[in-house]
Amino acid sequence: MPLTDTAVRNAKRRERPQKLSDGGGLHLLVNPDGARYWRMAYRYQGRQKTLALGVYPIVSLADARMARDAAKKLLACDVDPSQARKKQKRAARLSAKDTFEAVAREWCENQKDGWTGRYHDPSARPAAPLCARRSAPRDVPLSRQAVETFAELRSIAGRSAYVFPSPGAEGFMSNNTMLFAMYRMGFHGRATVHGFRAVASTLLNEMGFRPDWIERQLAHDERNKVRAAYNHAQYLPERRRMMQQWADYLDDLAEGGKVIVHQSGRASNLSPGAAAPVR
Repeated sequence: MPLTDTAVRNAKRRERPQKLSDGGGLHLLVNPDGARYWRMAYRYQGRQKTLALGVYPIVSLADARMARDAAKKLLACDVDPSQARKKQKRAARLSAKDTFEAVAREWCENQKDGWTGRYHDPSARPAAPLCARRSAPRDVPLSRQAVETFAELRSIAGRSAYVFPSPGAEGFMSNNTMLFAMYRMGFHGRATVHGFRAVASTLLNEMGFRPDWIERQLAHDERNKVRAAYNHAQYLPERRRMMQQWADYLDDLAEGGKVIVHQSGRASNLSPGAAAPVR
């Protein structure tokens, strides 16, 4: 029986997630915390798949039905609606990136007259190592994706000595700039910039990488004073492989791949071509 607005509005949460079917694969998923999500179950090329259609009440029953019908039209044309959505998101990201680059280049061009001789051509210098504390520079291995990103940022930073220049007194962007940017993207109270370090540490440990590699990568000092006095290993080759696998993991998530991290210390990637963790 199709759902009604009243039934959707009065859907009660239970101890376990429940599905309220509307027909045609569309259903309302009600979680134990009371959150309600529209989902569409469908098959494509013999595989059972699920398409997210939004959150109730932001997306109404009528809106969800329209989205379901649109997805069915794609299926009728032998198009996977999930893949179609990913392509649309990628196109939107590229468009936003182009807009940001144009604004950044315009800003740098306008700032040229105010720059002094202490700045030099960024193409003539190597990328500065990342560090958690400015008073303690550290060598930080980077993934291929990170190196490409820094090269792109350097190309739009003008003649600044910094990757993220700022007209402020210090000359570089503060950490609050990134935090407030996350707030504007809707993550206020849900995530912080520093929190990404905790996420990376947790998942890298779950994936079976050695804690010593992870702590060195996070620029954490050895707490054991005796061990700190004798162990000065940087584990650079191991950390480089670890960060490359971490970047590949994030790329797969961004593309919609399903990555499962096991307690046994290994990661299984259900997308083709994924590599196992390097121990």
